[in-house]
Amino acid sequence: MENEIPDLSSIGSHLVADATDFHQPPRTLLQQLFPYIWEASRKMSTRGISHWLKTNYDLQISQATVSRALRNPDKQWEAFAEFIEPAARVVADATENTIERVLYEIDPDIFPDVMKEAKPILAGETNEDFYHAYKDFEDAVEFLKEKWFGINGAARSQCYDYFVKLDKEEGGDAE
Repeated sequence: MENEIPDLSSIGSHLVADATDFHQPPRTLLQQLFPYIWEASRKMSTRGISHWLKTNYDLQISQATVSRALRNPDKQWEAFAEFIEPAARVVADATENTIERVLYEIDPDIFPDVMKEAKPILAGETNEDFYHAYKDFEDAVEFLKEKWFGINGAARSQCYDYFVKLDKEEGGDAE
């Protein structure tokens, strides 16, 4: 019985995907983990946080990097808000709301239900355009459910001023 030649493009794609996920620079990791690091820092030392990330998830963020981030949290909160903003913008635009309303005025416990009931306003010229716009809306809702509403309220409140500023820049009526 001869060995079948494997689908090399599939193997290559898998390799690239794993390499991309595996080797994120500490800065990227820090930006996405910062709300959790900030919360953990209330009960755990920066050395403990760094060690825990390395031991449990093989994520290398040095104690010095964690300390620097916690000493200058505004920069980290802004970076985290920038990570959240594209999805928040999709949901806000599709539901004719401001980012502030989407992120701060909807109860996190009912956000998924509210979005299921929403009738998003989508732009497009063809059925395919509408399909992609709706898929983008669904993806944004899921992203916010996991990445935004998955952190505690104290952490979310740290980004408030940034999102209000964005709404004002976009001409929203956030106050």
